[in-house]
Amino acid sequence: MLIKNFSQLLYTDFDIKNITVAAGAEVKLNASVRKTSLATSFAWSINDEVVSEELAYTFEADALGTYTVVASAANEDGAHSDTMTIEVVNPEDMPF
Repeated sequence: MLIKNFSQLLYTDFDIKNITVAAGAEVKLNASVRKTSLATSFAWSINDEVVSEELAYTFEADALGTYTVVASAANEDGAHSDTMTIEVVNPEDMPF
């Protein structure tokens, strides 16, 4: 979902907040940070561990389980984040 509230610092392409994928799948995630004159930090975190500071990140579903994915941006004016959950299951357990 692209957040269109321009007072926010962070914009993501999370169309769905909860997804299920088969083990071995890749999920491409994208974010953008509003341009500002302030120094701004950005990070992708998976289960509270920073995995990237790039705006584009590919989640690789290597192990079964539930993963909380957070995109966060911060500067001296504040911080914004967007969260989604990815559940990784065996391919034969996919719901379709």
